[in-house]
Amino acid sequence: MSSCNADTLERGLVCDLSKPCVSEFFKQMTPKLTVVRHWANGDGSCFFHSLATSLCTAKNFHRMTYETQRKEGHKLRKKVLDAMALEWEPFWEAQRLLLERKFNEKISRNMIPEFNEFRSKISNTSEMSDQYIIMFALHVLKVRVFFYDRSRCSLFCGVTGTSQNTSKVAIILWCNTSGNLHFEPLVQRKGPIRRGEKYNSDRCFVYRGTLYQGNFDSKKDKIIQQLQKNYLSTCGTEWTSVI
Repeated sequence: MSSCNADTLERGLVCDLSKPCVSEFFKQMTPKLTVVRHWANGDGSCFFHSLATSLCTAKNFHRMTYETQRKEGHKLRKKVLDAMALEWEPFWEAQRLLLERKFNEKISRNMIPEFNEFRSKISNTSEMSDQYIIMFALHVLKVRVFFYDRSRCSLFCGVTGTSQNTSKVAIILWCNTSGNLHFEPLVQRKGPIRRGEKYNSDRCFVYRGTLYQGNFDSKKDKIIQQLQKNYLSTCGTEWTSVI
């Protein structure tokens, strides 16, 4: 029987936040909103599949076959790979200089992630995304992400993205319990949709007769404003570099 309590949701499932600490965290922040888990393909590109869902990359994403949905996540991964040639070195050099200014000390260029190593990793769709891949991907795709660590019951103070002015912010659940390392999108369940009802397809999607919001605007959506406050109080900074 399919379980919403599992560390990794089975294909096709959208579930309430069954783990008490997770559900209470989001209820306290936004008591009038319902945040739920949405399944993501666990083929090694689950981070990119989560983004494909949250960012509504295809207008009829939820009407596609599972294999076609999988290709949407791989398209995002390929976009990041294609950007490496021109953007990898400048991006990490900018991060290095930011850290030098922040801590007022010299940071060696040897700390910049090695290009060929990560080109190999990103080109392999079964390779899990680490912090270096995620941070660069958020830069290329111009999106911010708040990660919630399901095992520690707290926001992850590792990466949110450096595009502070982006209009698209996603929330992703980091499921790393019972030996599993997996990402799933957290989305807002808005309720049943009426026939002919219009909605913003850049932010929202319909799945099995229910309307969901996959990504948010940091200036307009209260949930992101609350997440930002919580992140600052928990992590003590607006962004975190991994070099």
